[in-house]
Amino acid sequence: MERETPPKEVLTQQRISALTKFRDEYNPSIPDFTIHSTTRLDGSKETPKYKVRHAWFTEVVAELDRILMYDLIDDQELINKIKKYQNSVCNFDFAARPTTKDDIDAADAIITETINWLKK
Repeated sequence: MERETPPKEVLTQQRISALTKFRDEYNPSIPDFTIHSTTRLDGSKETPKYKVRHAWFTEVVAELDRILMYDLIDDQELINKIKKYQNSVCNFDFAARPTTKDDIDAADAIITETINWLKK
């Protein structure tokens, strides 16, 4: 049995919500220690929500990919920016080095631009 794709309005709101969460609910600071998926702070059972983690970038790229897959954006300039951003983080060089403030700023910028376009 095939799953039915939700209406475009629902998909758009879901993507806005997810991108907003990634932008606003994750800590943009870069701690003096490495944050792994198994890192726990202050006895917490949950992984700390830091943008510096490579997994955060993977989730952002996946969310942007959903937006492209569902054709939620028809602005070719923005589509090209998204694809360029995805290519900049989906490669061995990015994965092999520590995350920088510039990396986080670039992600936040493409997230914000995408959210703003989807809210039009």
